[in-house]
This record gives sequence, structure tokens and C-alpha cells, in this order.
Amino acid sequence: WYQRRVHGGSDSVAAHCDHLPVDTSALSRLQVALERGRTVCCRAPVGAPVQASLRASQCINPNLQSCCGAASVGLGQRCCSPLAETVSVNDGLCLCQRGVGTDCPDTEGCCLPSKYPALATPRDVGQCFSQVSHRCCDTGDRYDPSTQQCCSINGLQSVNNPCPCSTDDHCGGGQVGYKQLDFACCFQTAPPLWENGNAFQPNQCTIFQNFPSGSGDVDDTLCFGRCIDTKFQICCNGVSCRRSFEKCCNASCCNMFVGTCSRGWFQPDVNQNWREYRVEYDVCTTVEQLNALNAMVVFLVPTILLLVTLSGLALVLVFAGKVEHQARRGLEKLIIFVALLTILFSMASYFAPVWKYGLITIWVSFFAIVAASARKISIYIVSVIAHFVLVAYLFDPFNGNDYLTLAMDRNSDGRAAREASGWLHTIQRMHDDPGTCTGLYGYFTLDPSLRDTARIDNPQIQTFGYCSRGWIILLIYVTGFVMMAVVAQFLLQLVALLVRGAYLAHTGWLGEFE
Repeated sequence: WYQRRVHGGSDSVAAHCDHLPVDTSALSRLQVALERGRTVCCRAPVGAPVQASLRASQCINPNLQSCCGAASVGLGQRCCSPLAETVSVNDGLCLCQRGVGTDCPDTEGCCLPSKYPALATPRDVGQCFSQVSHRCCDTGDRYDPSTQQCCSINGLQSVNNPCPCSTDDHCGGGQVGYKQLDFACCFQTAPPLWENGNAFQPNQCTIFQNFPSGSGDVDDTLCFGRCIDTKFQICCNGVSCRRSFEKCCNASCCNMFVGTCSRGWFQPDVNQNWREYRVEYDVCTTVEQLNALNAMVVFLVPTILLLVTLSGLALVLVFAGKVEHQARRGLEKLIIFVALLTILFSMASYFAPVWKYGLITIWVSFFAIVAASARKISIYIVSVIAHFVLVAYLFDPFNGNDYLTLAMDRNSDGRAAREASGWLHTIQRMHDDPGTCTGLYGYFTLDPSLRDTARIDNPQIQTFGYCSRGWIILLIYVTGFVMMAVVAQFLLQLVALLVRGAYLAHTGWLGEFE
């Protein structure tokens, strides 16, 4: 039926074949062409096993097939081993056996089970793998490192899930040929987990959990730790956090850009619960976090205002000390004394959102000291006008008028906020609505997650610092005193202007005084 012709009796697999049937009348033209295309003979190579050398050779079409020993390799297939004459699909596995060494292609190695060395036998079967595209796991499986990883405890699993562990040694990985040195085991340490080993039972997280296959689901392991990459991760009491922008707050990851760690109570659901009463924990808070902008408004701005105020007060007092004291009357001395009290008490407003009222009041009071020290009619006139405008600003007699009001704030519709018309009204609004105070600073709000409102903390107290109820009430009393002092200054300045002007005009010294 077939007639084989091999040139020179060579063992080459490229021998020509002529195996057309003697009678071709029963074949179509296409079948004849196909048969004539089978020009290469595939035969067992030298050194092949006896069972392979006895296998019949075959002719193939070199345009469509290739030889793998005496076996043919079609399109979409590849030759695993010419000696063993094994063929697999292009993406399929080539199996190999321990101790043979000829079961894989020349560019690939044999991945054999090595997780349990005491159980190794010559009949162990593994998988061929290319070190360019795959790696070898100690379970005898090849894997793609871009999508899978080999864990010491449970074998292959997705790279999206961390490997289970109980010690750092488990995080070196089960891959053959190298260990991952940057990995560490992250597990709870405070308080220590009972399951990680104790006096009554040993640690059950071992490589023998999935004996004899060595592979298993990560959710079924008895390991309570997870491996982390220390190059970009940190362990926060059993929770993995990102090293570059997070820090540990007990077992939570706190973003350092928007949060900070603070001490907080454990809060039960009901006040009858006595568990962990007054026990503090590190809690990540974004509410009580003081960032750079908040710190500037809370600390830097008041400090600058205080320094400027004290510097201005020093200059004014130096000027007042240079003027002849004998010509100063008791009225001027009273003006200076009231102005000093106004300045000192007004500085308290620097530590509240109403600092603008205090700043304007202080600078007008500076001018009152200058006027009382200089004792010139023109300066008195300017000072009286400044005090009149100040009184109108502090009391806001045009409250409710969209055009004449001097309200500090506006509502969302653009109209003047009547609650912010005048100094005392604005502070009262801070008392009634603490959000108008905390909104300016972005701070001074108590974080509910840090408080035990069921047993310790008053739930009605929601602010602290500059926005606390006690400080706001103190500001109301201080501001009331300052506003009365400003009115007194205005009246004293007016009286001083009338008295000084009338006295100089009566004695004829007006021109000399000016």
C-alpha cells in the first residue's frame, strides 16, 4: 500500500516519501495533490527509548506539519520531547518525569514537586516551563508570575491576595530557585492571637496543612497572618498599610495627608456596658487633624496680630511719654487709661473669628491715645470721627438694611446675615451655631469616634478650643465691656474736643496751641 524511499538510508527526519497508492483512479485530484505533498518522513531519533524506536515512521507535509521524533506536529501544536515523541498544543502543558531529563524542549526546564522532599519518587510527574514566561512552584506546577504567585503554605493563588503566614519565613514564597527577601508576615500582636500558638496548642500554620498536594484555598488555611511587601507596605497590628502616605493607628491605616492618630475611648452601644471603661486606643481622626493651613489660622495669625498690636502699643506709649506731662489734664489721662483697657481686652478677639472687630477697635484706640497726648484740635476732630464710625461698626444700627448694614457675614442667598450684624450678635451666633466658628478654622470640632458619649463625654459638647462654649461666653462678657469702653472713649473724646477748644478760645491761646 505504501512505498517508502529514504535517501542513503539516513536517519534524518527529512527523508523524501513516495507513498501514493498504486491505483490512483479512486482518488480525486485534490487527494492526489495532498498525498504528493507528504514529502518528509518522521522517524524516531537516535537514542530514543526502545518503545519509541519500534514506532512506525510517517510521512508529513512540511508546509503544514513538522516532526517530533516519529510523531507529527500540526498547526497550533508544539513538540515537547523528540525522544519521548510527546506533542502538546502551543499553550498547553508538556509533562516531564523525575530523573529522565529529556521530556522537555531544549529551552525549558522540568518543574517537579519539591514541597515534601521525603516523598520524592522517580515516578513523580511535573510540568515543563520556560523561565522567560513562567516560574516553577514547589507543588510541581508552572505558573504565570504576572497573574499568580506561589505561597509557601497553600501553593498557587492570585497575586491580588496576600499569601497566608505565621512567620516571616513563610513569606519567602514556594517558588523554586529564589526567595522573596523583602516580604514579611503581618499579624496581630496587641493583644497576641491565641491561635498563633500558646502553651496548650502549637501553631497550626504549616506547609503540611494541604498535604499531600500542597495546594489549597487561602480562606481555608489556619494562618492568621498575611505577607506584605516591606518596600511599600507597613504592618499595623495585622493590617497592611501603604508606607508612603499612611501611618499606623492601632489596627487601622491613617492617611497622613488628611488624618492623624489621637487617643480615644472605646464606645459601647449602650451605657450599661461596663466593658473597657476608660480604656484608650489610637484612633485615626480626620476631624481633629491639624494640617498646615489650619495651624496657620489657629496659631500663626493670632501670634502675628499680637506682635503687631504690642509693637504699635509700644510706639504709641513712647510717643505719649515724649509729650510734656504738665500740660496734660485729667481728662486726657482718663482717655489714655480707657484706651489702654480697650486695647488689652480687645486682644482676646484675636482667638475667635471676630478678630476683625478687635483689630479695628485697637487701632482706633491707638489714635485716641495719640490725640489725648498731642492735644491738638485737628487730631481731636479726626479721632472723634473715627470713634463715631467705630461705634456704628460695632453696634451696626442699620441691621437688616442690605446697603447700609455693616454685617460681618452673608447668607447663602447673598443677603446680609442679621445674626452677624454687630460684634455681640456675631459672637452670639457662634454660641448658637458652633459651625460658624469651626467653619472658619476647619478645626475645633470634637470627633465622635474619639469619645465615649454613652458613659463619659457629654454629647451636647461638640467643640473645643477657640470654639468651645466656655470661651465664647467669656468673649461675650469681654466684648460687652470693650463696647462700653469704646462708647466711653467716644464721649470722652467729644468732651475733650469741646472743653479744649472752648478753653483755648476763651484764653486766647488757640492760635498758639495749634
